[in-house]
Amino acid sequence: EKWVLEENHSWNELYAVRLFLTHNDNFSIEYFNDYLAKNYAAILSSLAPTEAPRILLNPGGGLWLRRQ
Repeated sequence: EKWVLEENHSWNELYAVRLFLTHNDNFSIEYFNDYLAKNYAAILSSLAPTEAPRILLNPGGGLWLRRQ
């Protein structure tokens, strides 16, 4: 409990995904909705004005990969 809550060692599956993709030319990221929300919020808002506030509030962590 101390290790996770007090020292903030919040490990999750993203570390395994990052390790999997590092120096891996067999897969590429096709879509990462958290990245889209953080870096292209204005474009998302213009394309989907009624849905954008909900999506930007909680974009989730979907990740689409493509095998090369």
